[in-house]
Amino acid sequence: TVVENITRLVQNGADGSFNEDTYIGFAFTLKDPAGGLEAGQHEYKVGAGTLKLPPPDATPPTITLGALTATGAGSYTSAITLSEPAAGNVFEQADLTVGNGTVTLAGSGTAFTATITPTADGLVTLNVAAGKFTDAAGN
Repeated sequence: TVVENITRLVQNGADGSFNEDTYIGFAFTLKDPAGGLEAGQHEYKVGAGTLKLPPPDATPPTITLGALTATGAGSYTSAITLSEPAAGNVFEQADLTVGNGTVTLAGSGTAFTATITPTADGLVTLNVAAGKFTDAAGN
C-alpha cells in the first residue's frame, strides 16, 4: 500500500514519507483495574513494520530501611529508600509496622524518613510487610 500526501507527520524523524519508517502506529494494553490482570493488547498501525515494545515490567519494587539512629531527643530516625515510586506515589505511614513505638513518616517519591518514638524501654523495631506497596506496573 502506498501512502501519499501526509503532512505534519513526525515519527522517528520521518518527514511525511514512509521512506525512513516501516512502522507508524501505536499499541496499548488493557488491564483489569481491580486485579491488574492483562485483558488484552491492541495495536493499530500503517505499514509493514512491527512494533517493538519493551518487555513488561515484572520486577517488584524493593525497599531499603536504614539503621535506626538516635536523635538525642529520645527518638530514632530511619532513612527509607524505595527502588521506584509507589503506585500513585502512595507510600504512607500505615505501610510501616513499629514495635514498641509510634512513628511519623516524611518524604516523597523514593526518599522517606521515619521518626520513631519508643513507648517503653526495650527493643524498638521498624518493618514494612511484603506487598505493602506496588509500583506503577502493579508489581
